[in-house]
Amino acid sequence: MVKEMRDAALRDRALDVRRSFTVQAPAGSGKTDLLVRRFLKLLKSVQKPEEILAITFTKKAAAEMRKRILKELPNSGEIAHRLRIQTIDAFCTALTRQLPVLARFGAQPEIVEDARELYFEAASRVFQQFNPASEKLLAHLDNDIPKATRLLADRLKDRDRWLRKTGEAPTRAELEATLASERNRLLARAKALYPRATEALARGYLTTKGEWTKRPAAPKELVSIPGLREALFALCNMPPAEYDDRQWEALEAILALLKPAVAHLKVLFGERGQADFTEFAHGALAALGSVDDPSDLLLSLDQKISHVLVDEFQDTSLSQFELLTQLTSGWQQGDGRTLFLVGDPMQSIYRFREAEVSLFLRAKHSGLGSVKLEPIELSTNRRSQEGLVKWFNESFPRVLPAQEDQTSGAVPYLPASPHESALPGAAVTWHCGYDREEEAKKVVAIVREASGSKAILVRNRAHLDEIVPALKEAGVRFRALDIEQLGEKQVVQDLYALTRALLHLGDRIAWLACLRAPWCGLTLADLLLLSSGRREEGGSEYTSGGALIFDKMRDVTHLSTDGQKRVDRVRSVLAPLAKNRLRGSLRERVEGAWLALGGPACVESETDLEDAEIFLDELERLEEAGEVDLAALEDKIDRRLYAQRSFPQASSSHRSTKPAPAKTRHTSMSASSTRKPTTSNPAASSTSPPPAPGSACTCSPARRLAKNSGPRNPRGARSSRRSGGKRASTSAKRPPMRSPSRSARRSTTYCVAFRPASLCRRHRLR
Repeated sequence: MVKEMRDAALRDRALDVRRSFTVQAPAGSGKTDLLVRRFLKLLKSVQKPEEILAITFTKKAAAEMRKRILKELPNSGEIAHRLRIQTIDAFCTALTRQLPVLARFGAQPEIVEDARELYFEAASRVFQQFNPASEKLLAHLDNDIPKATRLLADRLKDRDRWLRKTGEAPTRAELEATLASERNRLLARAKALYPRATEALARGYLTTKGEWTKRPAAPKELVSIPGLREALFALCNMPPAEYDDRQWEALEAILALLKPAVAHLKVLFGERGQADFTEFAHGALAALGSVDDPSDLLLSLDQKISHVLVDEFQDTSLSQFELLTQLTSGWQQGDGRTLFLVGDPMQSIYRFREAEVSLFLRAKHSGLGSVKLEPIELSTNRRSQEGLVKWFNESFPRVLPAQEDQTSGAVPYLPASPHESALPGAAVTWHCGYDREEEAKKVVAIVREASGSKAILVRNRAHLDEIVPALKEAGVRFRALDIEQLGEKQVVQDLYALTRALLHLGDRIAWLACLRAPWCGLTLADLLLLSSGRREEGGSEYTSGGALIFDKMRDVTHLSTDGQKRVDRVRSVLAPLAKNRLRGSLRERVEGAWLALGGPACVESETDLEDAEIFLDELERLEEAGEVDLAALEDKIDRRLYAQRSFPQASSSHRSTKPAPAKTRHTSMSASSTRKPTTSNPAASSTSPPPAPGSACTCSPARRLAKNSGPRNPRGARSSRRSGGKRASTSAKRPPMRSPSRSARRSTTYCVAFRPASLCRRHRLR
């Protein structure tokens, strides 16, 4: 028996192909099904399938919609190639391809999903030639060119918001009017809750963290008003009413540099044959012309397209909104052409690809261009059981804003009605705690008690600092997605220091880091003696004596005997590479030095070796003529590349258990309960003496560390134990090295006086 949905009448109304609608449909309400049903009904009313244009925002959504439609059509084989179901990016690309001159593209460029490297390069070109504006900005930033470049690159990323407004830069009066408008909005919001609310009142009764003060105690009449504390805290963080002269001078300089930066970016797009999504959207707009002066392409589309359906409309950007406005600019009321916009502003990914949720609210209340839209709000949740829906309705009204606000994009909660009956037991169990270690223990206990695949969602990666080690300790296998940045891994930090050292002999920090790295492990006492220099040469613990660290490595007789061996070995490896630092490939020099120093023997697991491979591949990609842009490399490893995902080893009886991936937009990891076996290695506890310097180990070759990872680094710094993220392919010509057993990693110091090929697991310094 099929249960009838409470909003069935609204769903039937949305299928009226003579009218235009905006449909707000919450998660699980069947938005795709509604789009498919309307598309099928439209096919019966049009003469040609090409008259219907369905726009989605992902390829997966487009493929799913096409699959469902073809499944319902009896003549799907004949009509499949005529269905226009496209992503918004594919549609823009098609428009620019038809009129490349008007789109100002020329040859069709390649779409780049992540264009931060191009933004940074274009911004850096702006500062290659100084002018009054760049000089003012650099003076404001203490001549920090990398910081100024990053600041301008960020503005290029969100140029869709301001580019259409910078034919002439906005004046100081216009910008200060915007500040005043925002202040008035926040003040009006607070006064609606408490008529005597002021900024002075907020600062008098709130702490810097936004909590009510205890001395003096905040009046009870204020504390008792729901939402007032948040509204008053917003007053404390209001923008100033006007800029001071120094602020305006810097802002004016940035405004003056925006248009040159965009010009450099367009030139760079042409040089590389690449463009970002924003550039394609702008190109499509240029190809269509304007409402008052439409191009032949727009006139042609006006004749061909009669119905437009848009999915996930809450994530529309300004350019996409304007594109739809131009596309429907010739439509008139009652001419039989319709617009159907479906989305859920509660699910909006704020600022994702310049998305503006306020555009959904504008279309809902004011229509889109000349097209008037009737709002429909669906409420039936067909995905979640009644217990969950009830919990949603009770909890989220306290999280989301109570009132809608187009200016700030505030969206209130729309209550849902259940379609599936409640299941036995509690739908949601709430565990609240503030101790991270106790929280981690509780998470492990819940994971072990639950059956099947489990997902752990967190707000950000830092919240996994205690949970991941607890899962590893408990032997719970897990798979982590986009958790740990590559730059957080110790092996990558060491390789980055080695790269900087080989690029510049004068990089004092990098050379000291190399000597402190696990392949050398120089003690702090010896490191201080080496960096200070000999007293007779003018060195002390407060001064280096003026010489390079590399030069000081030639004479280390004032160090301890152990320190002398360690420094001499590192110098013997790095001296030829430093001498020939401008010859050959930088990747080959860094990788060769790392291997010769025993870097692979100093990592904790096999995934560390794969992380090292990712770093070296990126170094090779960014390298130009033996040099590399260190700022770009640092940005990649710190923000854009993720370490390998982590799988703690399971026992043989559980090896077939595969943790399922967590499908979510949040930082996530999934886990399944398995026990980690305890392993023993008699060789690791052997006390036989190590071989003499320069001689080979006499142990079995199978136990040598030529291609085995070694123990954890001995520097005393806490190794990162968090899980990794995206898996990247590794080069076939450099197979990953074997990871050591758990017992082989127990030692915290290892022998570095010998080449790694001469070492076995027994011969580590204790």
